[in-house]
Amino acid sequence: MGRAGGGSERALGAGRWERSRVVAAAVVALTCLAGACRSGEPTAEVIDADARCVPGSAGCVCDDRSACQDGSACYYGVCFSAPDQMPKSYYYSQQNLDDEERVNALIREAVPIAAGSRVADIGAGAGFYTVHAARLVGDTGRVYATDIDQGRLDSIAAMLERLPDGAELKPRIELRLVDSPYATALESLPPASLDLVVMLRVLTFRPDERAADLPYLRRIAEKVRPGGRFVYHMDWVHEAGYREYLTALMRDAGFTGAVDEIPLPAHIPETVEAFDWSLVQRPKMTLRRGFILVFHR
Repeated sequence: MGRAGGGSERALGAGRWERSRVVAAAVVALTCLAGACRSGEPTAEVIDADARCVPGSAGCVCDDRSACQDGSACYYGVCFSAPDQMPKSYYYSQQNLDDEERVNALIREAVPIAAGSRVADIGAGAGFYTVHAARLVGDTGRVYATDIDQGRLDSIAAMLERLPDGAELKPRIELRLVDSPYATALESLPPASLDLVVMLRVLTFRPDERAADLPYLRRIAEKVRPGGRFVYHMDWVHEAGYREYLTALMRDAGFTGAVDEIPLPAHIPETVEAFDWSLVQRPKMTLRRGFILVFHR
């Protein structure tokens, strides 16, 4: 399983619980749940393939700890010698960032949450869905916000202090730290106690990691009541057959074969070009449009 969103701001393909891309801090604060799955083989040329990339050099990695050199500028984690060398890709466009919020709204509208519900937000990140759910569950409900990054959970706590209704929402939210990659942070909950689980641009699941992923998903499934739902969204994926693999994996984990889909906006392209953040030399790769699936217990 690979990390793809929600929590730590780290690189695509760097392993489980990793984010898909590095973006400017101000953008991250507003659109914290961007993501794609763990990297596979690059599908295009490698930038500066014949030389070892030095952070800050043109075509190589940059972040808030390494400024770009020789007049190049840092865009999405890569130094470009001129702004016009930024990839002409939807993936790096303002439209993509705007569409992320449109997709968030789709999920909020399509997934009803009744008063008194118990909801788990897996990889809660900045906590925007956590707050949305807490407003709906009411004083008799509970939202369990999990993340492997304590800093993210601290940020949610700080956000609740700033929100006008934060004092009302705080008793409805329980922040839970995931203390190891295959822990759920839901272990103490009784079986069949959750009405809804959401996993939004957070984790991807791979066939070569099925032996560990399946028990992980089973531990989550056993916490979902009969008739409960598991909402999974991944905005970009690598493998053409990922939807089918995930559907079979979820069925084996204990969810029914019934799967609903929330359609993504039609104008989002079928494929985009992006950089593979798992390698210092940043090869380009092709990502496929993802999906929103609702699984039933």
